[in-house]
Order: sequence, then C-alpha cells, then structure tokens
Amino acid sequence: MRRVKASVALGVGAAFAMAFGVGVERASAISNPSGTSQVEITNPAFSGFTTWRINGVDHAFSNTYWVRVPGQGVQRVDDLDFVGQLGGGDSDDFVTGLWRDPQNGFDVQIGMSVSDGNPTQLPVNITVKKSPNAQGTLGLEGVSVYEYSDMDLGQTGPDETLTIDGGNDTTQTDRFTAGGMTFDAVYQQNSAQQPDHYTAGLKMSEADVQALFANDLNDTNSFPVGVADDGAFAFQWTFNLDTQGDNTPSGLADDEFKISITKSIRVDKVIPEPATTMLGLAGISALGAYLSRRRRNA
Repeated sequence: MRRVKASVALGVGAAFAMAFGVGVERASAISNPSGTSQVEITNPAFSGFTTWRINGVDHAFSNTYWVRVPGQGVQRVDDLDFVGQLGGGDSDDFVTGLWRDPQNGFDVQIGMSVSDGNPTQLPVNITVKKSPNAQGTLGLEGVSVYEYSDMDLGQTGPDETLTIDGGNDTTQTDRFTAGGMTFDAVYQQNSAQQPDHYTAGLKMSEADVQALFANDLNDTNSFPVGVADDGAFAFQWTFNLDTQGDNTPSGLADDEFKISITKSIRVDKVIPEPATTMLGLAGISALGAYLSRRRRNA
C-alpha cells in the first residue's frame, strides 16, 4: 500500500476529488473474483501494468500508454498530472485512473478489470476528453495515443510466436514449464476501434519506445521466429479533439475519443502424445524388469 501524491488542477470539485481517491491509501493490484488472476501496477499513478499472474505464473513484463500532441513531442500518460484513482483495493477486480494535461486542456482516463475463466480477460478502456475546466475550443488535430506491450508468457522467450492480423488482432504464443508440468499460453488482443498504425518486433528499452512513438508506426511485423528473445508490439490511434465535429466517424462527441481493448490469456496443460506416453510406459516397464532381475541375481 502506498500513499498517492496527486496534483489536482484548479476547477476540480471536492466531490470529484473524493470519488477518485486523491491522497488516500490505494493498493497496486487487482484480482478476478476467484483469485486465480492478478494484475499488478507499480504504483497507483502508473497507467499500465507490469505483472499479470495466472495461477501464480507471471505472463507480463511491461504495458504502457503514451500520448503525442503535434509539435509537443510524446510522453507517457504517467507523466501527466495524476488526478486520482477509483478501485485498485485488495478485493477489487477493477481500477480506473485519471490524468490531466493542463497545458492542452484534456484528460486521459484508463480503466481495467480482470475476469474469471480460461481464457481470463483484461478489458482496458481509454477515454481522452476535454478537461472540465478547459476554456474555449481546444482544436487539437492529430493527437495520438500509443500502447506498448511486452508480454513474457510464462517468463520465457526463445520459442514464442507473435503475429498481428489486419493491423488489429494480436496473437502471441509460448510454451513454458511450471511445477514440473508443461503448459501452452496464448495471448490475444483486439481493439473495438481499429488502430491507425501498428508495429511488432523485439522488446525495446523505454528510450527506444519513446523514440519510436515520436513518429507514426510503420505497420510492419519484424518479429523473427525462433530467436532467444522476447517479442513486443505497439498500436497507435490518431484523432482530433474538440474541433467542431471532426470525430463524427467514431460516433462520439467531438470533445472525447474512446478506445476499448480486450486482452486475454489462455493457459492449457500440454497433454503428451499417445506415442510419447506409450514410450514412457515402455521405458518404465523395462526399468522395472531390469531391477527385478538384479534383485534375483543378488
């Protein structure tokens, strides 16, 4: 548990501040109702997650969100002013954080929850919206939100696969061993709002991610199969904010833009092939016969 240090922009009412838990103790993890899946964040002001455990096995390394305003560069959502948080307590299965860009007059709200079942799902909802106290028309054109994800399924990398179909549907697979058993893990992701651009390849440092997001993504998958490394991927959504109806295709008011992402992980125990099982039984039988002969000859 940590104490949230938040800066609340002028104009946010006391009731709003209390609802978002400004300055109160918050946990940094959420769990599904059965307790089999936990998602952890490094602190309450962190917009993404660093750990996603299913039955005690971690499948994530880094998930971060970034925003770029033309002419002003790109920055992590975390680096905006943190207004506060809803949920994220020890028994909560959801968390919602709110960040503010006072210079440009918009807020970024990111909420996530975690479900039961196999696959277990992690819906993420992002809303970029004109701040309540912003004056006049923002008229922001070409604003971009980026997501960077480095999923380490089972915390292994050499044999994983990573594909992005149609610029939206992500599938990542890997095989891992835990508790003396072998499992196959499949990660999938889809956005209800078609991303404008994407990229996939090897994992990157934060400095490299920031440099990548300084421009539009290149719509390529350069992840090599069978390498001793981990894959990562990124998506980009670009939109206008509060520009007199330029967001009409999205079906939203012109002073907000929403992104709905569904992430899921399915973990299945690997069942040995019948031939492999019979070979193993034959080996055990032969070993038993050998030991029996040794005892008779002793």
